[in-house]
Amino acid sequence: MNKDHELIRIDDPKSLGEFLQQPAIKLGEFITGILVSESKDWKLSAGHLVQASIKWKLFSQLGKEINNYIEKGKIKDNFLNTDQNKQSLSDILKYIDENSPNEDCFEATKSLFFRSVSCESTQDEQIISYQFMQICKQLQSSELLILKAAYDINCGRLSDKLKSIKIDPNDANAQNWLMMISKQVGHEISSLIEVNEDKLVKLKLIGPRIHSDLSGIRTTKKYRLTDLGYKLCEYIYESNF
Repeated sequence: MNKDHELIRIDDPKSLGEFLQQPAIKLGEFITGILVSESKDWKLSAGHLVQASIKWKLFSQLGKEINNYIEKGKIKDNFLNTDQNKQSLSDILKYIDENSPNEDCFEATKSLFFRSVSCESTQDEQIISYQFMQICKQLQSSELLILKAAYDINCGRLSDKLKSIKIDPNDANAQNWLMMISKQVGHEISSLIEVNEDKLVKLKLIGPRIHSDLSGIRTTKKYRLTDLGYKLCEYIYESNF
């Protein structure tokens, strides 16, 4: 085995961070299994990474930020000493490899990853951040936009299209909610919001429809966001990362 490969260890964050910024061919070798680790579970299968420029960009960005936060003291040098942090790193690497996420999804998931390994977070916050990261990995960009729109409306951060409209936070009319969210997002096409509605309800991030004709929504005092949905948005969009 090449000497360089022998120096790449999952339990050495500095080495890992530096390696993630190496040429794509070396990154490809790293992900496909040239990784010294006691557990085979840590080895990822991803030979197509060498040809996937978008994945290379995301891996490189992640590596730079790992180093940056270690230098700033937001992440401990030995943050990979815990099994939970190792799992968090493994999960976000697999997420990048398997999904090639767009910028919105990557930024949201990355924010939760860094919060889950941050030495500034309490142990409870680290655990919650990790669990939120598992939910976030299931979301598409369009679904994240809906959650953020509802969160921003609830927080009073209205788009220009809504500033002149009086919004009733207790309005239980489903069509009104869809239209307000579409205006906050910007495209003003309520049916595009409706397309993603069921998944967000299934994940218990927004309240379900009510009435026999499904014309109503269950209000939550957080502009339809459930406690889970609101807290997820808070962790993503109010993060220091």
